[in-house]
Amino acid sequence: MSSRKSTKTINTLASQIELERTRTNAKNDVHRLDHKSRKIPKPKGQARRAPPRGYKVQEAMGLTGDNDRYNKFRAIARIFATRYLDLTKTIRAQDQTVVDYILELLQIQHPFLQQFEDVWPMRDMIGQFLWHRNTYYKHRPIIQTSGRGDDMCLGELAKFLSEPNNHPSISNATKGTRKSKSNSDTISKVPQHVNKRKQPAVEYPEEESQFALSKKRRIEIHLASGHRLLANQFPSTDNSEDEPPVSTSTRYTLTITLSSQSY
Repeated sequence: MSSRKSTKTINTLASQIELERTRTNAKNDVHRLDHKSRKIPKPKGQARRAPPRGYKVQEAMGLTGDNDRYNKFRAIARIFATRYLDLTKTIRAQDQTVVDYILELLQIQHPFLQQFEDVWPMRDMIGQFLWHRNTYYKHRPIIQTSGRGDDMCLGELAKFLSEPNNHPSISNATKGTRKSKSNSDTISKVPQHVNKRKQPAVEYPEEESQFALSKKRRIEIHLASGHRLLANQFPSTDNSEDEPPVSTSTRYTLTITLSSQSY
């Protein structure tokens, strides 16, 4: 974060702090805690680590059974970090003056946080959010391949994703197509997930299923007059060579009719 941007952010936070202080004094907030002896110190260790090396922030805040309130403070931490801090840096790399102004503003807006020394719960939450965000986007290929690194704001990132050539789902979809050439040497893309059940079935007499055999028997019973035609379509093991041949067009028409009846 540049020094000019830091100065602007500090001035904005200072104005909001002064405004919140004036509003709090006007309301005479009875929840305000100014006595230092009542402040809860930061536990030893690192946040979100198992004791004795660390502690859980929710338990240390006394909100073990109040998930809604704890998640509310986590959301507030994300909002303030996104609004005032550099999201490409961890909390230790931030301008600490800006961080202190944020914590001071938070404890004025939320009197519950005034009981914690240096507002350490919000510092931990903001630090966790920045760390996880940097770890996540560090391995994001779409940010790295853009050639611009992590300097893209939310609007620019949304615009970048809206372009078809940059969206990973669209670029990967083109890989699942195959090319087919017709007699006029035209190329068309055919998706590989075509439903094969809609295509005419090709029947092989040597590999007939039980369903096909039973269907053949029913057809032979009801179409006794067309026995010769069916015998050519479904050849049997007995002397089928003595049967007169059937033209190709007739057999093809029968095949299409039987296939359509099977669906």
